[in-house]
Amino acid sequence: MSKNKIFVLGREEIQPYIIVKEILDQSKKKTKEEVTKDTHCVPWTINNKYYKADVQFWIDAANPKESNEETKKHWKEIGNVIEAFIFVFDKYKPESFEDIKKWNEIINDFDINVKLCIGKPSNKKTESDKKKLEKFYDDIENWTIENDFEYIDFENTEETEEGKNGIARAIEALETNMWENAIMKKGNEKDEESDEDKKLMEEVEDLRNKLFSKLDDDDGFDNLITNLKNLKEFGQNLPDDARRDLAAKVALSFEMQFGLEDEDIENNEL
Repeated sequence: MSKNKIFVLGREEIQPYIIVKEILDQSKKKTKEEVTKDTHCVPWTINNKYYKADVQFWIDAANPKESNEETKKHWKEIGNVIEAFIFVFDKYKPESFEDIKKWNEIINDFDINVKLCIGKPSNKKTESDKKKLEKFYDDIENWTIENDFEYIDFENTEETEEGKNGIARAIEALETNMWENAIMKKGNEKDEESDEDKKLMEEVEDLRNKLFSKLDDDDGFDNLITNLKNLKEFGQNLPDDARRDLAAKVALSFEMQFGLEDEDIENNEL
């Protein structure tokens, strides 16, 4: 089974399916059936400037259980095909956030590349709830950073200099991931590309050349490591949005390099 699953999890009253519905709506993707509280599996095709990938949302509404053998056995069956994990909680109810700490004990055993923590309101908020959130926010931010999650505020839809927010940021995080079954796009595809798309592909190609041009030399691997370290240091001084964009281009340059190498091998064999 392909590692192309996005597991969306939260308590039933928080309605985690709403996150999937919003992602589909904002990415302008239609499904054969409406996504409801009874929906558990939803296909989604990511089709961006760089690649196309068929993925699946798995939706579950559940309270966490203690890490017993039954729970661990269930996760052993599904954990290795999950590439992204989205935990949904009520941002105005601190106790619902505590669930992620128990789930995290289990998912830490698996190589999950995208981990998002989305806070959304399950009911109408009061002034008391807002004050509670102000005290609660630092705890959310600190825990997510320490445990390699990204916190996303469902209600924050404004785009700032630092990048996108809300569901738009969730879509961006999923689309910039390099999926196992991704089919890379080539510059000679029949689909028309905008000038912006062409420029981006040229930037990826240029980066690939810089990273791999000396790979066949005696010290080629050392040169590659040095280039990657330099890029990492350079990226640390960039705004979050620009840093994510650079990381995506580096990943794509690797995919492009390996894809070109495979084609070269096939051409030489003909």
